[in-house]
Amino acid sequence: MEIYVCFKALPDFEQVFPDDWNQFTLGTDLDYAGRILGSFDESALEIGLRLKDKLLFSGEAARCTALTLSRRLPAFISRSLFAAGFDEVVQLDADVEFNPEETARLLSDFLKSAPPGMVLAGLQAGFADSGAVPALIACRLGLPFFSCVESIEPLDGMAEIKRSVDSEYRIVKARPPFVAAVGNSPVSTLRAATLRHQLSCGNKKPKALPADSAPPISALHFQARDERRETTMLPAESSADAAIMILKALGGFS
Repeated sequence: MEIYVCFKALPDFEQVFPDDWNQFTLGTDLDYAGRILGSFDESALEIGLRLKDKLLFSGEAARCTALTLSRRLPAFISRSLFAAGFDEVVQLDADVEFNPEETARLLSDFLKSAPPGMVLAGLQAGFADSGAVPALIACRLGLPFFSCVESIEPLDGMAEIKRSVDSEYRIVKARPPFVAAVGNSPVSTLRAATLRHQLSCGNKKPKALPADSAPPISALHFQARDERRETTMLPAESSADAAIMILKALGGFS
């Protein structure tokens, strides 16, 4: 079975200077902040590897490929993916930010060339992300789509998919191929590779492929939200006095 996991190398927004937030546009260079994997993408990547491990253990053929759309994939991320167990890392050479339709088109065009058994992705990735890309990929490929996925288990040629929807757990069984968007999963991080695996993958490099990308969107503008807070100390002598003061302050008690 072919398992593809779509991921995105994001700027480490915790390292972005405040002035850059205040003046952020699509042309702002955030490369100095470094790039990391989003939490949902890490979950999807690890679930993909666990699926591969279980299929191989049961005697079935399985391959796992990590797929990204980027011109700035850090070498340490691709090395980590190879060392963790991915058979291949494919880097589609295009910069597409804040354009889920174009992102889904480029990813699905690649996936059409080699029909996969499963396509996994993080529920959403990155700053101002719509979370629409996995669903759009499923639509373009004409495949069933499952969102808010927590885990996937292989089961006699099918897959048992556990989802969290409206504070409830739902378990469905589906036959691949399908597309799954991984959300708040207990599988929260990509496995740490041993030094032996890291050294054995030292010469592996991502397969860089050209991507026919449309011109980038240029009409978006972002503005940082004012996160300042003010605190007022109430001189209450008891919890009852404090409750009355709070109600008066909120205009709910005269």
